[in-house]
Amino acid sequence: RMQGPDEICKQSVKNGIPLDEHMPATARNSHHVLREGDTIWDARLMQNDTNANNNKFYLLQLLESDNKDSNNCFVWMRWGRVGSKGQSKLDGPHSALTAKSLFCSKFTDKTKGSWYSRDNLNWKKGCYTFIPSIYDFPEIEDEKNETQNVSESKPPPKCTLN
Repeated sequence: RMQGPDEICKQSVKNGIPLDEHMPATARNSHHVLREGDTIWDARLMQNDTNANNNKFYLLQLLESDNKDSNNCFVWMRWGRVGSKGQSKLDGPHSALTAKSLFCSKFTDKTKGSWYSRDNLNWKKGCYTFIPSIYDFPEIEDEKNETQNVSESKPPPKCTLN
């Protein structure tokens, strides 16, 4: 059983993708955001309409079990006014297919566009806008090169300031 969203700690990052800081600790400790090639199942949506006094967010994350159990997926949703914690829901467990369907359906409800064409969405009045995220994925080759450069570097020159 997943615990409630009131159990909050610092933001966790797994595989270079941050998990929402308001996610229940049990979900953060046992799941990660699903990544399939270039597709990262993480959607940050915004709706801003000054005439209607709207400044809202909607966050969606499809969570896959750290042990890759395809029948233990969740969809994390959090929404509210920008600057507030808002409300949240952890929906699952589901199969990966069901979780993807739920994620896509909620994305379409909020944006009136398809998750699969999110990079080419045209904004529609009264709908949320998809805000693409930039992720910092560690590169194994870069890490190997940094390690080699450190071990091959010369010692720093002796300080002569006295």
